[in-house]
Order: sequence, then C-alpha cells, then structure tokens
Amino acid sequence: MVVERVLRSLAVDPDRIAISDPREVYSAGQVRDQVYRTARVLLARGLGPGTTIALSGRVGPRMYILSRAIGLIGAAHLDVPVSMSPREQAELLAECGADLLVIDPEQTSAATTRILTAATGLDVCALSASEQVEDLFEQARDHAADPFPALARYGDPCQIGTTSGTTGRPKVVLRTFAPPPPPGPSWLGACFGPEQGPSRLLLTDRLSGLPLSLADAALGTGNRLDTLPEHGVSDLLSTVASERITHLYLPVYRLAELLAAPEAADTDLSSLRAVIVAGSALPPALLRRAVDRLGPIVHSLYGQTEAGNIARLAPEDYEPWNDAAARSVGRPLPGVDVRIRPVEEEDTNSKVDAGTGERGRVWVRTARLMDGYPNRPEATDEVLRDGWLDTGDIGYLDEAGRLVLLGRAGDAVAIGGRTVFPFEIDVVVQEHPDVQESVTFDVQGPGGDELHTVLVCRPGTRPEAADLLRRVEERMGADRTPASVVIVPRIPHTFSADPCRRTLRQWHESTRSTVVHAEARS
Repeated sequence: MVVERVLRSLAVDPDRIAISDPREVYSAGQVRDQVYRTARVLLARGLGPGTTIALSGRVGPRMYILSRAIGLIGAAHLDVPVSMSPREQAELLAECGADLLVIDPEQTSAATTRILTAATGLDVCALSASEQVEDLFEQARDHAADPFPALARYGDPCQIGTTSGTTGRPKVVLRTFAPPPPPGPSWLGACFGPEQGPSRLLLTDRLSGLPLSLADAALGTGNRLDTLPEHGVSDLLSTVASERITHLYLPVYRLAELLAAPEAADTDLSSLRAVIVAGSALPPALLRRAVDRLGPIVHSLYGQTEAGNIARLAPEDYEPWNDAAARSVGRPLPGVDVRIRPVEEEDTNSKVDAGTGERGRVWVRTARLMDGYPNRPEATDEVLRDGWLDTGDIGYLDEAGRLVLLGRAGDAVAIGGRTVFPFEIDVVVQEHPDVQESVTFDVQGPGGDELHTVLVCRPGTRPEAADLLRRVEERMGADRTPASVVIVPRIPHTFSADPCRRTLRQWHESTRSTVVHAEARS
C-alpha cells in the first residue's frame, strides 16, 4: 500500500525535514510517529475498516498526517471542500454516511462548525486547539508510535470524492481498496527519482486527488513537502524563491495569475524543475508564456475524479516547440487505454472507433476507475460499461497518438448548423497578449443560442473588444464569434478549479441590461 511505502521511506532518515508550512515543521521521524499515534486515536474511537472520516481544510502538515493515518487503519477518506457552503457540506456528509468530521479550526469558522455539528449530529474533532471541539492531535500524545501493519481490506471504501459540479450538483464518487497494479513505469517516480537530486514540492490548496499523489511520491522517495494553505501570488512567488522550491503544483488558472503578476518578472524562479498543472484545459498560449518565462518544465495532467490521471503533456512532447502537441493534453499514461467513440455509437462492445483526427466521445480504462456513484445505480450505469468510463468529454486522437480535447459534451453549442465548443473560442482569445484568462459560455438569446466571453486582463492592460472579436471571426467565422466580451476582475471556479459556466450564466442573466465594460459586436 502507498501509506506503508511512505512510512518506510520516512524511517530511513528520521532527522531530515519532511513536511513544513508557515506554521510548523516536521521531521521525517515526527511525521511517521504522528501517523501511527493518530491512527491509534482513530481506532480508539471505534473507527477503522468500513468507516468514513471526513476532512475539511486546506493542505498542511497535519492534514497530510491525518490522511495517511486514515489510510493506515483502512477507513475511507472523504474530502469536504471548504469552499462549499455549510449547508452543502452538511448534505455531503449525510449523503456519504460520514462517521467523523475533522476540521482545521484556522480555516473553518466557529459558526460553520456549530452549523455542521447541529445539522449532522456527527462527532467533530479538530486538527489543532479549538474552543468548540476536541483536538485530535493533542489526544494522540497519549498513544504509542509503534508501527503496525495497514488494516485495509480489499473492497472496502477507500476514497470518497466529488465531481466538480460544473453542470449541477456535484456527484459523490466512490473508490474502494484494491490490489496495487503491476509494477511499471511511473511518471511520478521519474519526477522525484534520485537522479533528479533532492526535491522540494510545494502544494497550495486541497490535499486530494493529484496533489495527494504528488505528496506521497515526494515523501516516498525521500524528498520534502512544503505547503502554503493561505496565499496570494506574491506569497507564492516569495516562497518559491526563498525556499528554492523545485516542484510546484498549480491549477491552470493559478499558473495564469502567477505569470501575469508584475513581480514575477523579477522573482528568481530558477530553482523550479517541474511545474505541474491540472484542473482544466491548458490553453496553448498560456503554455507558451510559461515556457518562455520558466523554460520547458511544465507538465499538464488530464484526469477525472472518476478515472484518476488519464494523460500527460510532458516537456519532451512540446519542446522544441510543437503547435500540434501544445493543443493536446498529451499521450495516455502507462496502463491507461483511451478510445474515441463516434458520438452516435452506444455499444461499447462495438469494434468501431473514430478514426485519427475524427471527433468523438472519450472513453477510458484505467487502474483507478471509480466503483461508482453511491446510491445512484442508473447514473453509474450511464458512464461505466464493461470496464470503460465515458468521460463526457469530446476529443480526438491525432496522428502522434496525442489526445486533443474540445470540451464537455454538455458544453457543445449548435450555432448556424455547426457545433462549437466554448474552449475553442478561448484558445483564440487567450492568444492576445493582454488576456490573462477567459471563459466563453452560451446563453439563450432572442434568435437561439449565442456565445459570450468574460475575461481577466493582465495587470495594467485593457484589450480592445473589437480586436478580440475580429481575431475570433477571422479564425472561427462570424457565426462562432461571441456576441459580447466582458472584462471582469475574476472568473469563478469550482472547488476542483474548473471555470464555473453555470455561475457565469447567472451573472449574465442578472446584469443583462446593466453590464458595464461590455462591448458588443456591431
């Protein structure tokens, strides 16, 4: 199991610094001991295989230690996004049947704690001192740090996550403990391998999915994890420079913020050897800017909560610069199978796949496929068939075997008898040097569906809407050109870092007649 591999690595050099954040620093031995002590606290509370422990808080040393203790005792780890409202958090906890909720009191307000306690009736603990609930780590002081084998049972719940919720209420995703896949090449292992030299990984937001896998990979190879749970762009840049960070994980829109920050030009980022981005599609223009500023060190990951990591665009794919590669999400990872099914083809046993360059629905088979959406058998059957998952994405495989994504099937818009995906528009818009980020979305207009674009400008700039619209019209045609461009201070994102088009449509509807900074196409 991953947790046992990490614990063995921590025991090799117990005095080295393993995890730190601005609040505290842990040596490898302290992390290892605290995992075992915390695991014993949980067992003493009657938790273990078949139970579910919910965590609410951002990344930090204690959050990582608790997540590994949960894995050690064979319980399920439920990540509760702190950006959810208290009502949404309570509904998620009830739907997943959580047995314990652990909060970070520095990130969960007293009011939210009271609401969750009253609404769920759950046992609630804290990662540190709290006036309202028990301190789990303080209780751990009274327990032994002696090692014991992992208690996980194959088939029991292991991880419970949620989809991004871009199209509605997030769906709960269940994954169970399973035997490890056969040994094989791993990009994570190569990323932190000994030939790379000592590494320091910086994580800044949630500790689930890919960030948790990165943390395990760093610590499991004898390297160091740094965390920065509360930060602005200046804090992030300062930390990378002063701490000589070598590996940095960011959502795509955070990378755009970092590159657009005025102070980024003068900050020493030479220690970086890998910048790993995920959460949404990486526009080619943003990748180009990142390579120009940081060098060819950007790794872009495509994955889903239901499938795990699917494909990776690596530096060797796009360097020397390759426009075709930059438009893709890279090649499927080892052990991952990808099929492009014609949109009208429903039979997964059919031998008919879309041809090279032909658009279709993306189906994948991975070792990390979910077991399903709990208590939603019909929804599960819609996407899981014969060991394959319908990702809901539309894309194609190019001649080099790279996967190119166009967008979600539900985001496709029929205009003038042709189908357009909003991301296709954003690829063009973001080529403008003054655009930091953009999102195109559709609304119902007087004559049918129409497109609108919102964008965030790079600091100190203000692109002309007419220029942007002309660029889109020249490349995409008049019928695919947005009806308006609106400059906004920020773009809303879901807790999984996807742009939230549902919120943008609500904004558009509420300001339809009063929008400022909107410049319509003449």
